[in-house]
Amino acid sequence: TGYVLPSWKEGQLAHGYRGARDWGTLRGHPWASDGPYWHLRANGGILSTVTDLYKWHLALEGGRILPDSLRALLSHPFVREGPDADSFYGYGWSISTTPRGTRLVGHNGGNGIFSADFLRFLDEGVVIICLANVAGKPAWQVSQTVARILFGEAYELPPEKTELLDPATLASSPMGAHVMALLEILAQGDSSAAAENLGAHFAESYRQPEKRQRLLAFVQRVGSRQAPLRLVRAERVGPTTIELTAKSERTGDWWLLTVDFEEQEPHRIAGIRMQDTVPPEGQEEQ
Repeated sequence: TGYVLPSWKEGQLAHGYRGARDWGTLRGHPWASDGPYWHLRANGGILSTVTDLYKWHLALEGGRILPDSLRALLSHPFVREGPDADSFYGYGWSISTTPRGTRLVGHNGGNGIFSADFLRFLDEGVVIICLANVAGKPAWQVSQTVARILFGEAYELPPEKTELLDPATLASSPMGAHVMALLEILAQGDSSAAAENLGAHFAESYRQPEKRQRLLAFVQRVGSRQAPLRLVRAERVGPTTIELTAKSERTGDWWLLTVDFEEQEPHRIAGIRMQDTVPPEGQEEQ
């Protein structure tokens, strides 16, 4: 486990996949001579295994790595993760309270192909570590379902298959129409456009002041920095979830937008997540 590139053979490294297409290993993509570039150090880029991450959990549970006074700082809720967020940041961990009133300390991350989730239920003696190597099937989709099963909560199994959608005809479906409207709002980069379309394209929950403000700030931020976004790939990864792979025409960056919808018609947008990603196979030079 670490940042420095190991001298492992190619066959010892996990391959990432976009559907049935082999994306290759992390070592097959650009790195600095000694590991990840600096923008990925401390916040990502580490190479590890489930076994090693579990060993790290056990080490943090005892006093071999840090004394109790310093370990307590790791899980102390110092900074709220958003204006209306129920979770906080400690020292490198996200901290929240479960419906059972217990502490959950964890973190996740990914690059659009590989993903990881590390959940530590400190008061209940449960740790869930999940690593995934398939685009559209993130680790947290599995880990959160496992947690619900363990604690006797209602759950749905992740979908076995994803469905590729034709970007050219996406607008012909109710969910697709909302997606295309979202991309148009982002292209305008004007939060007033989002405000005017709250009722038409966004769920009722977006009328709440805190969530409304977050949406408007998201539109302003993404629109001013990245829009317009050219939609390259659309994939249904759940009954009410569509993932969009898009390229910024302004910066050339690639983005993965995960859009969740209401279960009932008119299937308006109920949630948006955005992270940087890698281009689909065959799109690297475009």
